[in-house]
Amino acid sequence: MLKVVKKSKLYEGQHNAFTDLLFGQQKFYLAFRNGANHLSYDGKILLTRSPDGKDWSEPQIIINTPTDDRDPKLYFFKEKLFCTIQTRWAEGAEHHRRLPMVSYTSDGKTWSTPAQCFEKDYVPWRPKETRGLLYNTFYRYHREDPALWQVVLAKSWDGLRWEYVSTIYQGDCANETELHFRKDGTMMAVVRRQNKTSVLASAPFPYSKWNYQDLGFCVHAPCLKMVNGKLLLAGREYTPSGAGVSLWAFDGKSFVKELEIEEIAQQDCSYCGLEQLPDNCCLLSYYKGTGSDASIWLAILEDS
Repeated sequence: MLKVVKKSKLYEGQHNAFTDLLFGQQKFYLAFRNGANHLSYDGKILLTRSPDGKDWSEPQIIINTPTDDRDPKLYFFKEKLFCTIQTRWAEGAEHHRRLPMVSYTSDGKTWSTPAQCFEKDYVPWRPKETRGLLYNTFYRYHREDPALWQVVLAKSWDGLRWEYVSTIYQGDCANETELHFRKDGTMMAVVRRQNKTSVLASAPFPYSKWNYQDLGFCVHAPCLKMVNGKLLLAGREYTPSGAGVSLWAFDGKSFVKELEIEEIAQQDCSYCGLEQLPDNCCLLSYYKGTGSDASIWLAILEDS
């Protein structure tokens, strides 16, 4: 079972949230949004690096458009480090117009100008690679009609431009959706449904026909990662009493709760990143806090 070895605050000041964590090229990379508050339009993306997951560099601004940049997701592909985001702005009475964008670096220092990578008003999540291609989910919300929300699957040959593959889920205010590839090639997708339990969707290649299983619990901002041979699901556990940061392990059929990292409370939290460490340990990034006071946290977990 997993246990918390250590928790530490990494970065504070203003509203810091929506983390992602990636290991590659012998470094850990941690990205997050920094803004005046949760819904301010001044959000920008910061990136910090570490050789060991313990000592971190001063955060560098890597994306800062005139609109609200948020939900960074990091991935390596063809010797480049990419960061995909949604950027958000108000347009008339609509306060949540969105554009999916991507930026990349070839040298780890200079980042390209962020560019649109998919259709307007779709939000990208965390890309995963298989068969020499990248796959990712994009969700579209609708302010008035939950039936018009949808999650789609897209693929990319270059990490920059994405092509529609199939619709994973339609309706029920479906949004943030995390992918994982099983050894037999089956694609798994954990789908967040607003104010409902989450769904585990699955499809064989070419990922066009989907089957569904109700998970029986609600997880926001899902993150899936293989750690020490276990498939772990990290995210915001949401109940009528509030929200906390929890971990579940896949038992071959469903996800079983293993650990509560931050107890259920009236707080904003989660948007985790997860990476393997030596000695049966793993590193978890997340945020917690409300209003204009939210901080980035790291937890070291041990599988005993």
